[in-house]
Amino acid sequence: MAPVRLVELEGDGPEHDWCVTGHVGYVLQGELEIAFEDQTQRFTTGTGFFIRSGAGERHRPRAVSRRVVLLLVEDV
Repeated sequence: MAPVRLVELEGDGPEHDWCVTGHVGYVLQGELEIAFEDQTQRFTTGTGFFIRSGAGERHRPRAVSRRVVLLLVEDV
């Protein structure tokens, strides 16, 4: 069974390291950017995303709004 987490990010928080874990996510509140090696995607309240696991899909999240709340299913 894949872990499910409720995650809160703050806009003024520290930089995150690159993540290689796969996620299915849903933005419950706020605006989020996810930087990949070759592009950056933006997600707002009510949008979902899917990221495969592995070094080729490594990514780094950043809160654009002051606070972002995510529902994440990990290791997919």
